[in-house]
Amino acid sequence: MNIALLGSTGSGKGTLIHALAEKLSLHPISLGEVLRSKASYGTALGLLTRDYVTNGELVPDEFVDAMVEEVFRHLPPGTHTVLDGFPRTVGQARFLDDLLAELGQNLDAAIYLHVPEQVIHDRVKHRSQPRHDDEPHILRHRLHVFRRMAGPVLRHYAENGRLVLVHADRPTHEVELTVQKVVEDLRQGQHPAFTDADFQFLDQTFKARSVVPIETDPALNLVLLGGPGSGKGTQAVNLCKAFEVPHISTGDLFRDHIRKQTDLGQLAKSYMDRGELVPDDVTERMVAARLAQPDAQRGFILDGFPRTVSQAEALDEILHELKRRVTGVVHLKVSDEEILRRLSGRRICRQCQAPFHLLFKKPRREGLCDRCGGPLYQRDDDKAETIQIRLRNYHRQTEPLIAYYHSSGVLTEVAGEGDPVGIRAAMLAACKLFSEEPEDAAIS
Repeated sequence: MNIALLGSTGSGKGTLIHALAEKLSLHPISLGEVLRSKASYGTALGLLTRDYVTNGELVPDEFVDAMVEEVFRHLPPGTHTVLDGFPRTVGQARFLDDLLAELGQNLDAAIYLHVPEQVIHDRVKHRSQPRHDDEPHILRHRLHVFRRMAGPVLRHYAENGRLVLVHADRPTHEVELTVQKVVEDLRQGQHPAFTDADFQFLDQTFKARSVVPIETDPALNLVLLGGPGSGKGTQAVNLCKAFEVPHISTGDLFRDHIRKQTDLGQLAKSYMDRGELVPDDVTERMVAARLAQPDAQRGFILDGFPRTVSQAEALDEILHELKRRVTGVVHLKVSDEEILRRLSGRRICRQCQAPFHLLFKKPRREGLCDRCGGPLYQRDDDKAETIQIRLRNYHRQTEPLIAYYHSSGVLTEVAGEGDPVGIRAAMLAACKLFSEEPEDAAIS
């Protein structure tokens, strides 16, 4: 048996998962604990995650999926589980379904603990150990982001008869007894009916916020999509020079906030210090603040965000507040085979961090740095097995995003393999379709 507990901050998931584990012999899988344990045990994915966090970088979503997969594949046969904090998106829900099916199992139920927003504010206000994200304005935004992300996940489980709705704005022991009864009934093959009233409640609670499209926007507001090693960063720099707009990389943005110790940077660091992923709402607020700065008024090249449909919807909301819109999305297409060739050939000097490549920038002496003579090494995230995991999960979460932008009529695709000059020319030509820049904009 496998159960997922879903709910916002303050819904009581953390307390409930341990009670269920103890009383019903379920193995608890908490996303935060998974991240911390993988890092402390020194697994390749755990060490990579720790490196990302230590360097002030966003942890790629595909690493999270891969770590959850590792946990399930190493559980003893017949283990019954209860998950907290996963899945967070429809992509992750489908990933979990596929993974469990491959293991000859399934997710028996997703139990959604619903607590009204005002009750959550009251609960958070009385925490024994207040947190940075308990501030009312932060909590309101976080709950809005949760509703946007959770709605499609709950509908996914409701539509295939696996969602159980529990109203959790009651004393803890009452909620615990209710959920225990649900799990015991499931063990007997009895699944609680999801009624028409439940569906109406779900639709009303998670009703999507309507965003009226902005018809015209003379700025070049561009999103770059592409897999790891596709060359997005390089192309973004070229395009920014040609169109004189800023390159906004969420990785750089993240590090900058932490380095400057801004309110958002300190909030992000509070999650990192607890060994947790930085939630989407923090990243979204960083992006919103950056897009509102004067140098982005003529446009921007956005790299690393959005990564999911939920984040694409968030970007639409952010730009709508600024009376703007996404004017173009360029998908830089590179085959998995080429990405594997590019990334697996990378080597880094252990002393001065100078980059090399076994195919494109060979060192003069094998295994040694041309600059300082230090030893070269291959990063864990450049090893073939890690790249394949990342690519598989990248495709799973990005395909719906590509479909989202295709349906909006703003997507174009550019082949990212071959002559570098030709790729730059194709990227520039694609962007000119979305821009009112003169035809003689130069390639840098």
